[in-house]
Amino acid sequence: MRYIARADKARVGGHGYVDVPPPETGRDLSGNVFVKMKADGHRSGCSFDAFLAQFRFQQGWMAAVEFFRVRALVPHLLLDLVEVVEIVGERRVNIGERDGGHVGDDLVRGHALVLMPHYDIENTDTMTGDAGFSAADIRPRGDPVLGGRGHASSIRLRFGTSAVDSYRLPPEARGVPLWFLTMWLGIDIGTGGSRALLVDERGVVRAGCTAPHEEMTMARPLWAEQRPQNWWDAAVSAVRQALAAAGVAGSEVKGVGLSGQMHGLVILDRDSQVIRPSLIWCDQRSQPQVDAVNAKLGREAILRYIANPVLTGFTLPKLLWVRDHEPENFARVRQVLLPKDYVRFRLTGDYATEVSDASGTALFDVVNRRWSMEMMEGLGLDRAILPRCYESNEVTGVISAEAAALTGLAAGTPVVGGGGDQASSAVGNGIVEPGIVSCTIGTSGVVFAHMEQVAYDPAGRVHTFCHAVPGKWHVMGVTQGAGLSLQWLRNQLAPGTSYDALTAEAAQSPRGANGLFWLPYLMGERTPHLDATARGGWIGLTAGHKRADLIRAVIEGVSYSLCDCLEIVESLGVPLASVRASGGGAQSPFWRGLLASIFNHRVVTLETQEGSAYGAALLALAGTGAYGSVPEVCRAVIRETESVVPVDADAVFYAKAHRVYQAFYPALKPLYGQIAELG
Repeated sequence: MRYIARADKARVGGHGYVDVPPPETGRDLSGNVFVKMKADGHRSGCSFDAFLAQFRFQQGWMAAVEFFRVRALVPHLLLDLVEVVEIVGERRVNIGERDGGHVGDDLVRGHALVLMPHYDIENTDTMTGDAGFSAADIRPRGDPVLGGRGHASSIRLRFGTSAVDSYRLPPEARGVPLWFLTMWLGIDIGTGGSRALLVDERGVVRAGCTAPHEEMTMARPLWAEQRPQNWWDAAVSAVRQALAAAGVAGSEVKGVGLSGQMHGLVILDRDSQVIRPSLIWCDQRSQPQVDAVNAKLGREAILRYIANPVLTGFTLPKLLWVRDHEPENFARVRQVLLPKDYVRFRLTGDYATEVSDASGTALFDVVNRRWSMEMMEGLGLDRAILPRCYESNEVTGVISAEAAALTGLAAGTPVVGGGGDQASSAVGNGIVEPGIVSCTIGTSGVVFAHMEQVAYDPAGRVHTFCHAVPGKWHVMGVTQGAGLSLQWLRNQLAPGTSYDALTAEAAQSPRGANGLFWLPYLMGERTPHLDATARGGWIGLTAGHKRADLIRAVIEGVSYSLCDCLEIVESLGVPLASVRASGGGAQSPFWRGLLASIFNHRVVTLETQEGSAYGAALLALAGTGAYGSVPEVCRAVIRETESVVPVDADAVFYAKAHRVYQAFYPALKPLYGQIAELG
């Protein structure tokens, strides 16, 4: 309960003003918290006072509700109360009605709000008593106005026999948000920034803020590092900003979920201090370590152990690179964490991870959902450096007093496992049951599908990981340089231009970009080539091409690469009814239309386009008991909005162009190694 505003005096019709002292709190028979305020006395048989309070509904959202106390010497002043009206901006909302002792349902902008009376009779002889109303039930029938943002400028209370005039809130109390919600927090540690997102129990986003990270350090080609301390600083800033934007205290957050960039290596010493900057997901320096692991353990054995090949992007070869090139740092290692789990450690003091993120380390037995002793022992690594692993919706710890002081969250708030960015994004997109595939276009691009049983590509071209849904798995194909390709083009050829302007310019070029193709291999490539040496570029460039052609070719080239991913996913027998698009690239209607025709599948968007941070918040909802399971919360809160279907003529054209695109890599592969040797 949080007291947000009150009128210093309330006017009683015809009887002047009464002073309003501080409130008392109590609890009615339904178990809901309510607040009572006592007047100092009564004038001509009655006195009245009123204030704004925030009230907890059973379904988790809260609203400003009028509570009142009537001290009456005649009973009809209680029995003839007919309505409580709240003025929200220009909108009048009937929030309660009582007639002759009967409490009825009032339709409040698509919700039925049942108001229950409670009485505290002080003197039955004179019928002197207290009356108040509390919410006993709320039946959703749409989006409530009380759940949105509104500001009260006046409040009107009407009695059947003694009208009470409208009174104005004092200036300092105006503009106070009228909604209050029990909230859940999702924190996503991305590449470019950390995002904090607050949602209510219905999955409605209430506030979100992003704090940027420092630019990744790329001291050499294919190297990429970031400072974990910078992640933590950004996360603290984002959380504080989100709480402020929502106008809520940290005590109103009932659970926290974490998401983050996968595969990054964070190593801590015996004092829990970071030893060196993190080698992040797109760092490709560790090909010699990958080759050494394959030679020592055997590719087939590795697939049995972890259901995936070892890749340069994964955590294990990064750790082995430190061992081989920085032995003094490796000797100090006492704990290995993933990016989001370093932030978890700073929040809770606990070393922990969860199954979806652990799946991308090349040290995790995906089939049995545990660390792979075969990999650790086969490579001579100490099991003690790995954190405890949980399911994604399990509580892994609580906010520490130190973290509470920094973030504004309440000490003791539970923190659930959360998920790697792709698994969390999939939860946010509702990819938690068969039949729906997601395509996320962020810095990298991911095609993601839910699986009830484990299945993996024998060639290892797509990843099979544990899903953020307990006992389930997912398969995903990854384009390393998806949104990164457009970002690179903008930074180099169109600095300062918005992405909307770039896609509008691309639309001026015809399909096929006048015969121009783009290979999005700016950081090597995963699906389908598994080649850290692959290099990007335009092919087919002529003097006649314009900048619009270059931009369109980049968007089409990334889409062809994502189509490669989708084709492999379908080849594993994954059912596909539609593709849900999300991420920055999916914000563009132009890009969504291209995807529909290149995929030759219906592409849909969702009401909430918040991705990983949203999924992390939903995992917190499920993990703290607001819902019974991850699929249950997704079914309750995720809704499709727009849908794009393929254009038949475009689909035929792009099927042919895609085959041309697929011929470039094998033709150029022999040259990539030679380019790498040139430095």
